[in-house]
Amino acid sequence: MNNLPTFSHILRRSLVFAALFPALLFLVRSASSAEALFLPRAGRGQPLPLAAGFAFTRERPSAFAEAPEPPTPEQNPLEQRARLWLESLSTRRKIGQLLLVRFPEEDAEDLSQELEPGGFVLFARDFASRSPDELADLLERCRRRSLVPPLASVDEEGGTVVRISVFPPYRTQRFLSPRALLRQGGLELVRRDAAEKAALLHSLGIQVNLGPVCDVADQESAFLYNRTAGDDAETVSAYVRAVVETSMEGGVGCVLKHFPGYGNNADTHVGSATDNRPLQDFEQCDFLPFAAGIEAGAGAVMVSHNIVSCMDPSEPASLSKPVHDLLRESLRFSGVCITDDLAMAAVAKGRDPGEVAVLALLAGNDLLCTDRPQELAVALEEALESGRIPEERLDEAVLRVLRWKLALGLLT
Repeated sequence: MNNLPTFSHILRRSLVFAALFPALLFLVRSASSAEALFLPRAGRGQPLPLAAGFAFTRERPSAFAEAPEPPTPEQNPLEQRARLWLESLSTRRKIGQLLLVRFPEEDAEDLSQELEPGGFVLFARDFASRSPDELADLLERCRRRSLVPPLASVDEEGGTVVRISVFPPYRTQRFLSPRALLRQGGLELVRRDAAEKAALLHSLGIQVNLGPVCDVADQESAFLYNRTAGDDAETVSAYVRAVVETSMEGGVGCVLKHFPGYGNNADTHVGSATDNRPLQDFEQCDFLPFAAGIEAGAGAVMVSHNIVSCMDPSEPASLSKPVHDLLRESLRFSGVCITDDLAMAAVAKGRDPGEVAVLALLAGNDLLCTDRPQELAVALEEALESGRIPEERLDEAVLRVLRWKLALGLLT
C-alpha cells in the first residue's frame, strides 16, 4: 500500500497552515522587541502617503453627537500596532512622548536620547545657520537616537508666521498669507501653496506643519487677523479643508489651531484674554472650520490659552476639561490634542511650570508644548507616582501620539 500523502491530504494541511499563519505572525511580532518594529523611512524628496485607516469620523459633527468609540485592534491594524508600541514603553518613555519640545540650540541629539520627547518644534533660529542638507541630517540623527522617533514640526503658515521660507537657501520668497493666497488665486492657489509646503517640509524630514489657522477674525485690529483666511466661517472652512487634504496627500500632518476659536481676542503671549461670546456664536461660526479640518482628516488640534467664559469661566481653554470634552464629544475628534506654548503669559504667569503641565494633561491634552522639558517630565512623573494622574490618562494620551506617528510613517 502506498504511504505517500495524497494530493487531498496536502491540500488540507496547506489550508490549515494558511488559516493559522496570521495568528502565528501576530504572536511572533508581539514577542519581538520594539526596536524590530521600525520600517524603512522614505528618502528625502519622496513623499510618504499617510497610512490608510487613520481617519476620523467623516460625518458632519453636531452639538449633540456622541463621541466615537476608539477602534479596536481587530478593526484597525494601525490600532493593533499602536497598542504593541504602548506595551513596549516604560513609564519614563511614555512621559517623554507627552512633550513637544522647542528644538534646542545645542545638544539636540543628546536630548533625543536622554528624554526621548514626543516631538520637536523648530523655529527660525534652527534654519538660519544651517543648509537644508545640514538640517535634514541633524533631524535624522535625532530620530535615530530615540526608540520612538520624535516628530519634527514647524509653524510655516505663510505671511507673518514663517520659519523656513524667510531664508533664501530654503526658498527664494516667503510663503504668502492665507488671505493673500485666496485673493490672488483662490483655492487653486491655496492647494498649490500647500503642496509646495508639504514637499519642502518632507524634504527636510519635518512631518508636521503647525497649521492651518482655523480662526475667524473680522476686525483688522485683532491680533490674529492677518494670520486668518477670512472674515467668515465659510471662507475659512474651505481654506482649511483644502490645506489639510493637500498636505496629507504630500505626507505631511496638520494641526488645526486655535480651538475653540481665537476670534478677535488679545495676544495671549503677553497676557490673559477672555472671550465672553455665547456658545451659540461658536457653534454657528468658530467651530465650523475645525469641523471641516477634522472631516478632512487632520491628526491634531491645538488648544488656545483664551478663557472662554461660556465653556469654562475659570481656566484657559488649554487647561479646561470642559473645553476638551466639547472637542471630543460635540466635534467628534479622536486625534491628538496639543497645548499652545506653555511658556506664554496667559498660562505661565504666576504659575509653577510643572503644575501647569499636570493640569494640561488632566484637562485632556496629549502633547504639551514646552521649552522646559526636563522640569515638566519630573513634575509629570511625581504626579503619576502620587496617583494624581491616573495611569489610564497617561496611556490614553501616549496611544494617541503613537497612532499619529504611525499614520505619519515614523513607526511601523
